[in-house]
This record gives sequence, C-alpha cells and structure tokens, in this order.
Amino acid sequence: PRTSFRPASFCEMLLFLLLLPLCWAVEVKRPRGVSLTNHHFYDESKPFTCLDGSATIPFDQVNDDYCDCKDGSDEPGTAACPNGSFHCSNTGYKALYISSRWVNDGVCDCCDGTDEYNSGIVCENTCKEKGRKERETLQQMAEVTREGFRLKKILIEDWKKAREEKQEKLAELQAGKKSLEDQVEMLRLVKEEAEKPEKEAKDQHQKRWEEQQAASRAQRERELAASAFQELDDDLDGAVSVTELQTHPELDTDGDGTLSEGEAQALLGGDLQTDASAFYDRVWAAIRDKYRS
Repeated sequence: PRTSFRPASFCEMLLFLLLLPLCWAVEVKRPRGVSLTNHHFYDESKPFTCLDGSATIPFDQVNDDYCDCKDGSDEPGTAACPNGSFHCSNTGYKALYISSRWVNDGVCDCCDGTDEYNSGIVCENTCKEKGRKERETLQQMAEVTREGFRLKKILIEDWKKAREEKQEKLAELQAGKKSLEDQVEMLRLVKEEAEKPEKEAKDQHQKRWEEQQAASRAQRERELAASAFQELDDDLDGAVSVTELQTHPELDTDGDGTLSEGEAQALLGGDLQTDASAFYDRVWAAIRDKYRS
C-alpha cells in the first residue's frame, strides 16, 4: 500500500484549523503541486533555481513534464521526476505531500482530487467531510484531555487532604507518646520516692548484718587464737616462748620439716616470747593456716 511522505502532526492539525479561514479567503497563485510555504521559490518573472541548487532553468520549464532538477523540484505538479513530491492543498482538511509518481496514476490520493487533474478520473472532493471528522476527533481529544486534567486535579486534592490528615494523626500520636512518656517518668519518680525509706531500711539492715557477721568472725578468730595460745603455753606462765613454739614443726617456714629457733623468733616478731594480746595481733595471722591443735 502507498503511504504519504510526511503525515501532519497534532500541532500542524491545530494550526491548520486556525488558519483554515485564511486559506479560504486568500488564494496565492503558484504552480500546480507547490505548497503555500514554497510558493516564493516559484516566481514567474525570473528563472527557476532548483531547490537543491543543482541547476537554474527558464521558468516555462517548470511543470513541463520533463525532469531538469536532480531533486525533482521543477516538476512539482507532474510525474516526470520519480523523486519529486506533489503538494495536495486539501482545502478544508490538512495539506499533504505525496510522491510525484502518484500524480495522474488513476488513484485519488488527495482528498480534493488535484493529483488526478489529467488522468480522466473524476475524484470526489472529500476534504470538507474529512475536516469535519478531524475537528470532531480533535474536539473529543480536547474534551478527554480536559476531563483528564479535572480528574488529575481531584486526585491531587484528595492526596493533599489525605496527607494532611495523616500528618495531623501523626502529630496526635507523637503528642500522645510524649504524654505517656511523661507519665511513665512521673510514676518512676513516685515509685523511687516511695521505695526510698524501704531501701534505706534495707541498706541499714544489710549493714548491721554485715557488721554482726564481721564481729562474729572476729570473735571466732579471737577464740581460736586464745585456744592456740593456751595450748602453746606449756608452762602456763601466760606467755608463749620460742622453745614452746618449736614444739610445732608444722609451722616450719623454710620447708626442712623443723622449726628452728630463728624461724620461731621471726614468727614472734623478733621477740623471745609474747603474751596473749600480742600473740593475737602479731603471731596468729602468720600461723593460723599451718597450726594444728
């Protein structure tokens, strides 16, 4: 199937509808097949220069059914140039370019029938009907576009409203969260204040219990030390001497199995003997782990 060279765009169709009354009012004289935008290239008063600049010919050779220009621009209204193009004015509808090969080929390619001016074919002018349908289509498209913009505006407004509602809800939740946090903090302080006397009493009780335990352990140590002192005081003179201490070889400090006089004197803090009070303060801690009753 044959197709046109350059279908008109949507903008061109709108421009066509705007300029249509002007096209009806003014008819610019120009060779057959030349568009209104190119008519100034075709001046009968001077030679014609091919649009590609390939040649310059007398104007009477334009549309003489002989191809003089390489681009076929000298034969816009005939089929002489296979690479030429014919402009359909199509008054009442959109203008159209067709291949020059389709001119007078027995097929009506232009809705105004101007491409079949010398083929013997009578073409019905359907441009007004096509233009009417085109305008109806454009009007429908415009209505659809307006409706689309209206719906888009509604959707945007709905989205903004929903967004504002969500932001308000978020603000409420954040305020509620802050209020709950404040209440929790207040309850924590109240709880701490209420528990403070109990904690102080518990701490005091714990302190007294520990003091009692320490006193009990100290008393036990004094009793053990007093018992050891009495056992070591063989002559019951109220003192433990170096000789008496040597009777317990388990108190040996150098590992030879016997407690020498020097080792015993060292345990007594350098003295030859010690009383019960000094024994507890200076000797007992050094011998308690080794001493056997």
